[in-house]
This record gives sequence, C-alpha cells and structure tokens, in this order.
Amino acid sequence: MRIGRGTRIGAHAVVEGRTSIGCDNQIFHHASVGSIPQDLKYRGEDSELLIGDRNTIREFTTLNPGTAGGGW
Repeated sequence: MRIGRGTRIGAHAVVEGRTSIGCDNQIFHHASVGSIPQDLKYRGEDSELLIGDRNTIREFTTLNPGTAGGGW
C-alpha cells in the first residue's frame, strides 16, 4: 500500500490490499478502498487499485481493484 503526500483519510475509512493512492486526495469517513473485488469470478489473481492525484472519494464509497474478466 502507498499513500501519497497530502492525502487525508477520514475516520472509519478502510484502505487495504494492493492500493496506490496519489497526492492530495481526500477520502471521507466510512469509505472502503482496495478490498478484494466483488466480482464472483475473482479467484485471487494479482490485481491492484491505482488512484491518481487530487481526487475526492466521498462517504460510503467502495473502490475495488479490477479483475481479469473486466480488463483490469
């Protein structure tokens, strides 16, 4: 996991897995970032979530890595 300079993560937000977050992002409370894909065809293949710079991820948002079936 990599979290860039100036990125703020709110209370009770979860950041996990192979996740790379750029600089100056804001992740609000109760967001879920980087947990395993919800795709039922996911079988543990190597996948990662890449988030660039200056994004706003609002409350209760879920961001998962891609899957082979979805083109990563």
